[in-house]
Amino acid sequence: MNSYSIFFAFFPAFIPLGAMATKLFRPQNPARPEGAVPAIKSPVANWRNVLWSGHVSFPFRLIPTPMRPLFILPGAVLLSSCMLGPEPGSPEVVIPASFRSDTAPHGPSFGDRSWRKVFSDSILRNLISRALANNPDLVAATYRIEEARALAEVSRSNWFPSIDGNAGASANYASRNSSPVTKRHSESYNLTGLLSWELDLWGGIARDNQAARSRLLQAEYLRDAIQTSLIASVVTSYIDLQNLDERLAIAQRTAESRRGSRDLVTTRRDGGVSSDLEVGQADALLSQAQILIPTTERAITEKENELRALLGEYPGGIARGGSLDRLDASFR
Repeated sequence: MNSYSIFFAFFPAFIPLGAMATKLFRPQNPARPEGAVPAIKSPVANWRNVLWSGHVSFPFRLIPTPMRPLFILPGAVLLSSCMLGPEPGSPEVVIPASFRSDTAPHGPSFGDRSWRKVFSDSILRNLISRALANNPDLVAATYRIEEARALAEVSRSNWFPSIDGNAGASANYASRNSSPVTKRHSESYNLTGLLSWELDLWGGIARDNQAARSRLLQAEYLRDAIQTSLIASVVTSYIDLQNLDERLAIAQRTAESRRGSRDLVTTRRDGGVSSDLEVGQADALLSQAQILIPTTERAITEKENELRALLGEYPGGIARGGSLDRLDASFR
């Protein structure tokens, strides 16, 4: 119940109360002899007469009859404003029977499996464990879960009675010259207890418990979302790093192959079989292959630093596990 509902509930009562007050405190003018001094009757005395005349419970008779239903309206508004809303429900989500180009048979969800069972590469598992241990967002989300769980327990305790107790003791020593009483030493002890139990008449405690449980679930889902996103980022960076290693190896083999081709074309030119144009073309192909090597090495360094940032560590190298073929086999 808010302040607006209270105001609008009591506002209609001001009208009949004003009429009642006007009748109560209106000065009475009885017929008096000519030349007599009028008696002044105070409003307090008039109110006392009303009370003694039988209007002790509530002076409904002083309220005009058409305005008496207005006293029932505030009570109805007050009771309705204390009522809670409808029970919250989960929204209905319409999920299609099949997705576009869905040809694979349905089975257990891949997301329901633990990441330790999904990835068999020991180095990748180690990277994921380090990322989960050092990520500040995940640590903060874990603390928020503990906070929400504690608040849920506090809200749940409102269902039970509360007991409060207090004990005290005091001693007094009076001086020999301060008082003529014979008893100079006095002691006092007190022990008080309070037992209270709030009845959930309007469902407020139940709704508080529902809200506390919802906040706990929200914190848990947020932690799971952060953990899933972090694991996906680590795995993606690790796969990209493995892919760059493969590209670097291919670039090095290509450069070595084109270097052999250039040497062969040069030998053929010296023998008069090939021309200088063919030698120039072989040199151009060799240069193209050699340019890819430092570019790929720089991309590997950047990817390693990115992965170390996900781990919460300083930039540096990353140990490698198996090849991409072995890593791909672990997902099956």
